[in-house]
Amino acid sequence: MSLIRCLGISVCTLSLLIVWYRLTIHSKTSFGTQRNALCLILFASFFLPFLQIEGHSNPLTATISNYWETSSFMDHWVGTVPLLEEKQPKESFYTTINYQNGLLLLYGLGVLVLGVRFLLQLGHFCFLVLFNPIIRQNKYQYVLVKQPNYAAAFMHYIIISKHIWESEDKLLITQHECKHVDLWHRTDRFLTEILCVFQWFNPFIYWFRKELIAVHEFQVDQAVVASGIDRIQYQQLIAQYATSSNPIQFGNHFSHSLTLNRIKMIAQNKSFHLFSTYRILLLIPAIGILVSLFAFQTPILPKATMPSSLALATENKAFILPIKKGAFQKTVGYGMRIQPIYKVKKLHTGVDFIAPLGTPILAVQNATVIRVQQSDKGYGNNVILQIDEKTQVMYAHMDLIKVEINQQITQGSVIGTVGNTGLSTKPHLHFEVVEDGKKLDPKGFLPSY
Repeated sequence: MSLIRCLGISVCTLSLLIVWYRLTIHSKTSFGTQRNALCLILFASFFLPFLQIEGHSNPLTATISNYWETSSFMDHWVGTVPLLEEKQPKESFYTTINYQNGLLLLYGLGVLVLGVRFLLQLGHFCFLVLFNPIIRQNKYQYVLVKQPNYAAAFMHYIIISKHIWESEDKLLITQHECKHVDLWHRTDRFLTEILCVFQWFNPFIYWFRKELIAVHEFQVDQAVVASGIDRIQYQQLIAQYATSSNPIQFGNHFSHSLTLNRIKMIAQNKSFHLFSTYRILLLIPAIGILVSLFAFQTPILPKATMPSSLALATENKAFILPIKKGAFQKTVGYGMRIQPIYKVKKLHTGVDFIAPLGTPILAVQNATVIRVQQSDKGYGNNVILQIDEKTQVMYAHMDLIKVEINQQITQGSVIGTVGNTGLSTKPHLHFEVVEDGKKLDPKGFLPSY
């Protein structure tokens, strides 16, 4: 699977779900439920890009040749532009820039810068743990640092200033940081920072991180206050340490800059009805929609196995024309042609039957429909038929399509009508034949026309 596709799915998943979270869950349920919802969004953003669910497939479904996937295809051969003696336009500076490579380079630089920053932060944390005294009390490990007014929890360590450790504020501050450790907030923050490295260009990831940090602090503050400590004293302590610096970006800091909101939350002591917990279930349909969009795919079988009845019907039976003789005006055949706009030789890989819009298109042989595609690009609306184990035919630039995937059709059946969809300059049918993975001249398969 393409890494770019995985990144795109991850970005879409996180962006859409955080908006849905804000509309349906944020501030409408307990902080524990909000945290669980954010963790579910985080989990989906990491794993949905790699989730692949195979849908039900008919055993006739065949491998569709990559030849049909030419998105830049255009039938200039049926255009009305004459072969004039005009020079090919000169390429400007802007037409020679490879924007895709430029964007990939820019993205890579962003990942590099933020990745190095993340590793430096991680290295700084390791430095603090390795080169400062550690005090073990109960199940917690306190790292005493010289930096004043500092307290943060990360992993199973609590990094705290020596002067706080020796002050009367120690009890409340350590109680706060111990709650972060007990609730495993470190896992959410660490994974979020990793996601920030790879989605640095996505504004929704920073919104998500802000929501997660706020919920962590509110959840811990609520738990500390519920333990019976003095609310006023705790609020004063939060205000006192509001200006402290945060050297470890992904740690949970007592002095985080949500001071006013935290004080308001403690003062309000808002409670939620038990039923509000079930609001997290509102994420399930949203995730289900994303799974159906990104994860389901039709399995591709290595080789099509045709039923014996269909194989016998096609044996020794010649193709008919895809449009009745007399219903099309002219044809443009297979082979090297002068591209009329830039006068460049290019292989025309099929036969064009130029006919009025809406002219019926016929099945050239008994076959099974293995692809039906509606598109405004490339081949436009198109149908691919599996004739036998080695032969496929494609009808492109159609208007109406009157068949369905996996449908078995008989020779002469109307499968659709002539159109002008995709990169086409006038109504016509573009007809191609692939045999054993190679595009061949359809003239060798069709009756004279």
